[in-house]
Amino acid sequence: MGLYEFSRIEGFPSLFAPNKTPVTADTVEAGWIFAFLILFASFLVILPGFRGKRRFFVLVRVTASIIIGLLLMLGNFGMEWEVATLKTRTPYKAYTSAELEGAEVGMKLGLRGVNVTLYVDQDHIPMELKGEVINYNERFWWSWGQGRNGFGPFAGQIQRDFRRAQQRGAPLPILWVAEYFTFDGEGIRFGRHYMRAGWYAHILIWAAFPCYLLANIFQFMVLRYAALFTMMTGLLQIIACIIWAAVRNPVPLVVPFEEGVLRTRFGAHFYLTLINGIFCLLVGLTMIFMDIRYPEYLTDFFGVDPLQDYEEHYYTQEELETETKGAKESAPGTVELGSITKAAAAADANSEEAEPGYLLKRRSHLPGLQRSSVRRPEAAPRRRYQAGDTSIREETEQQENLYENTR
Repeated sequence: MGLYEFSRIEGFPSLFAPNKTPVTADTVEAGWIFAFLILFASFLVILPGFRGKRRFFVLVRVTASIIIGLLLMLGNFGMEWEVATLKTRTPYKAYTSAELEGAEVGMKLGLRGVNVTLYVDQDHIPMELKGEVINYNERFWWSWGQGRNGFGPFAGQIQRDFRRAQQRGAPLPILWVAEYFTFDGEGIRFGRHYMRAGWYAHILIWAAFPCYLLANIFQFMVLRYAALFTMMTGLLQIIACIIWAAVRNPVPLVVPFEEGVLRTRFGAHFYLTLINGIFCLLVGLTMIFMDIRYPEYLTDFFGVDPLQDYEEHYYTQEELETETKGAKESAPGTVELGSITKAAAAADANSEEAEPGYLLKRRSHLPGLQRSSVRRPEAAPRRRYQAGDTSIREETEQQENLYENTR
């Protein structure tokens, strides 16, 4: 007798009863959390490579970016946009007379489906069900087509999931809740409205994800673009929450039970998406304000060249006086590199006099805002130009020192 035939009297492989275990965690949600934790742990490995205050700046930026991305994905795939719980008395299953006392019925609505749970503590299980574990978690998808009426092969996804749950013998409380999403007529269109709200919301959140990626890329290039894309990321999330709240259902979903009603309310993922959107919007507005008033501090925080948004412009004395006429200071947002003369050009032209000129660095964007009163005065030292006065050596030296300090 071989090892394979040991204890197998009937001559075929051993058969074991199924070991059904309850679902205690959302694997998709846990997967996203684990993925972003891996990214954060990888970043912590290279963090000691930065020195001084630069290390703190990088830590704040990367941590905020990872949290924003994680909340974006949790809002997209999470199942707690709306939740409802109830402790009640309810029948258990078809073809049984047992009733459950103190049964906890729960419902969680996400952008792609609904999760229905049933849990009974061992102390409240009837005598005829002793030894049975009552901890059910059933998910019914509606992504994304409505399908035909009924429960056939061309019906909607949630109708077909509901029929399979009936065939498996799912508990009656779960079927009772899920049945509300299968009707599509006579004013009972909960499934249709929630599916439509989830469709629009998930499109907006997916649109926010590339904006989030572009915002991270532009943090190393053009900060005002990073600010705009961060604001767009927040606005899309806020609009997704508004659409979900407006489209989900014109009639509140209320599921009656023997000892109460199951009434939905906004859940954790709805509020996380809303808070994340508001946070991104505030971060973007703050970056815009800092770019206008304190650009040197903003570029220092992000570690980019402070002069990358500046362009060189050559002014003659007459043009510079015209540019600054009526102002107490030169054009805000400028950093003078130094005064120059067209000596070479004058020599080539056999001219006896050289025309004085000034080579300036001028910001190439938001000229209207740069001239407003919110511009930081220290970034544009006061200079008065009078007719015939071309001696600005001392002011030029001060501005050259300012240029060196802002590099």
